[in-house]
Amino acid sequence: MSARTHTTLHRPRWMTAAARAALADALYATHREVFDGLDRDGFAQYVVESPADDTRILVLRDAEGRPRGYCASHVFDQVHLGRRTLVVRMEIAAEPAFRKQRFAAKFICLEALRLAARYPGVPRYFLACFVHPSAYVSLVRHVSAVWPNPDGPTPPRIEALMHSLDRAFDLKVRDGIARVGWIARGDRRPKTLSREAAFYLERNPGYGRGEGLMTVISFRTPDVVQGVVDCARLCIRRRGEVAAGISAAPGGRSLGSAVRSPAPPPRPPGPAAPAPAL
Repeated sequence: MSARTHTTLHRPRWMTAAARAALADALYATHREVFDGLDRDGFAQYVVESPADDTRILVLRDAEGRPRGYCASHVFDQVHLGRRTLVVRMEIAAEPAFRKQRFAAKFICLEALRLAARYPGVPRYFLACFVHPSAYVSLVRHVSAVWPNPDGPTPPRIEALMHSLDRAFDLKVRDGIARVGWIARGDRRPKTLSREAAFYLERNPGYGRGEGLMTVISFRTPDVVQGVVDCARLCIRRRGEVAAGISAAPGGRSLGSAVRSPAPPPRPPGPAAPAPAL
């Protein structure tokens, strides 16, 4: 693949109907490289034509400008458990050859910080129905305020919130599982499972049929700040590892002369590709 990529940010509410349709067509072509189970119109309703109060879509593009991945963020201003509450939902996908770009990490961190600054004092939660264990595992390893969690039971307050979210989004959740319909292409179950992956598979053995594990993540300001700090630490460590690898190579070529693309940013306080958070 080309080492040179760039991103573009799109806000559907400011786009014409024709422009939104063209964006949906382009992103659906990328989506089909990653997922089965959804037609073009259904995809457009999920990603581009979402009824959210605010939608922002970050698109990863190759050197020729062709979309190779996307991260769509939808913010819903609702009332849950008697309080005004912001609910964030996302869809993320990247074609296999472009997943190491981790293009969505910075975007998700910035979205979390933006909402924390714009809505101080308003409860904020990320709602996902993960259709693949990789996304859940990445999240639960880097964020503590996520439910369900292998480290302990879900608090009654969060269980009540989940029931309220289920009703608001008409998810029809049964035993914590929602029928999403997004099926990861080329999925292979690993021979060995981490504790987090085993927890996910025990709760959602039907993920290969497009079933998603309903998951709620706190976007409280302390949680967001801690997540960003953890991401920064991971970024510094990874950049150090990359620099060490380049300097140890024959000839000791510098990173700039050997690689055009930047080192991958850290995993965010939220889901990672390939699975969508719906």
